Amino acid sequence: MEEELKTLPPWSLPVRIAVLVALMLYLLIVVLAPLTNPDGARELTVPVALRVKPVHDALYLNHGYRFFAPDPGPSHIVVYEIETVSGETIKGHFPDRENTSPRLLYHRWFMLSESMYREFSLLSMRPEIDKLLLEYEARIAELAKMGELEQSKVLAAERDQAVKLLEQKKVNFDGLMLMLARNLVTRFGGESGSAKSIRMWIQRRVQPTAEQSKSGIKLTDQGLITQAEVGYFTADQLAVPQQAVAETDLESISAGGDDE
Repeated sequence: MEEELKTLPPWSLPVRIAVLVALMLYLLIVVLAPLTNPDGARELTVPVALRVKPVHDALYLNHGYRFFAPDPGPSHIVVYEIETVSGETIKGHFPDRENTSPRLLYHRWFMLSESMYREFSLLSMRPEIDKLLLEYEARIAELAKMGELEQSKVLAAERDQAVKLLEQKKVNFDGLMLMLARNLVTRFGGESGSAKSIRMWIQRRVQPTAEQSKSGIKLTDQGLITQAEVGYFTADQLAVPQQAVAETDLESISAGGDDE
């Protein structure tokens, strides 16, 4: 075999240059996405990334790796309590590092909890959204009073669209939480139909600042954790044909999750 390799003609200089250029271009494409996201240089990486976007999409290289660097930000887990008809309370959370393997499955649970937080975060801004809608109303009335009817109609259409999207977001989130609740009860709550209720929270853990770390605060410090209730369902709401529960794929909920 070694003798055969020795007899192979070496690559010519033009071929080696062509291969080197191809490898360098591929490496540039690979590193361009994380260099662009989330805050790329408008004069450099962003224009180049727009030009190679078809290649990024085709080869599935458009990852920003925002979970890991340079600032991964807060993490979010879903905490749940299942009350059974026998009076037992089953507590748990996901992602659960201690009881989930392989690592890829843990990552899918992690994507799911982050997706749930992303869906919840917009709804939690309802006071700010209501204030914005009031400003829309005032501006629409002002334009109508000034005789700018066309402009007032445009703003009214924008307001109606925003309200419609928010209402649809709420419907989607409630349906998502109900589907998640049914899966959690089926997976961790014992036999189907044994759950009296399930309550769920989203727990947010921020990272300590440099000053906090120097003062001795650990990642496990309870002062870094906040929690908000996101769902409560009774047995009647959880009731669903067993076949439908079995066919529901929990991991598919996070299909739209941002694993970048």
